[in-house]
Amino acid sequence: MNIKLSGIRGIFKLLNYKGICILCLQRSNSTRDLCQPCESDLPYLHPMQVACQCCGAALAIDTLGANRNAPQLRCGECLKNPPHFEQTIALMEYQHPIDAMIQALKLRHDFHFLNVLCSLLGHYLMEHYQHNPSPDALIAVPLHHSKLATRGFNQSQMMARRLSRHLTIPALDKVCLRQHSGPRQSELSAQQRKRNLVDAFKLTPQGIKSLALYPYVAIIDDVMTTGSTANELAKVLREGGVRRVDVICFARTELAE
Repeated sequence: MNIKLSGIRGIFKLLNYKGICILCLQRSNSTRDLCQPCESDLPYLHPMQVACQCCGAALAIDTLGANRNAPQLRCGECLKNPPHFEQTIALMEYQHPIDAMIQALKLRHDFHFLNVLCSLLGHYLMEHYQHNPSPDALIAVPLHHSKLATRGFNQSQMMARRLSRHLTIPALDKVCLRQHSGPRQSELSAQQRKRNLVDAFKLTPQGIKSLALYPYVAIIDDVMTTGSTANELAKVLREGGVRRVDVICFARTELAE
């Protein structure tokens, strides 16, 4: 895979042409701007990978014994401290080139990556929900207003709107707000992440009314690391009357650890 992520936005503007692979810049010959060789090389999570059905963390196969084929396997942490969400659906591991694509999206506003990743995730979810109950609505992880003003957009909200078109379910706006900003989660340890998120989210009056109509929702975020952000948001949603919360993301980190 000949990946050339720098300057993609400028190149696409110059070419002004659909059908160019966003990774190798060759003709994609596809309905999305991603050629088949590059798509095949993406770090998809293997469907037979043994992972916690709740948080998505990898489970050691040699410790599972006869239970490794059980449909509702949970890791020790989720058994000890059950999170407020039921399930995590991640399409890929947070490895190259996914990490570079998501960083290019957030830091350089390269929305071509968002469109392609949402297309891949959307089609995966459509297949998944043919055989499983689907959520009633999607809710993006909110950004604090100061970060939103700096970045100019919430990539999770943009994800939710695109995925809602694939799944024909609503993406709810202004359900919850982030009350404080604090340090970036990526710069903190697992314990620091949890402390940084205490009372981070609050339902809006509009959100309290909306949630009465949607007993099953899915939180949308780009990457899941420790799950602390999703868990704190799920807690607030559950307190608002939601009966089930799932998490949907492009990628899950540290699955191999």
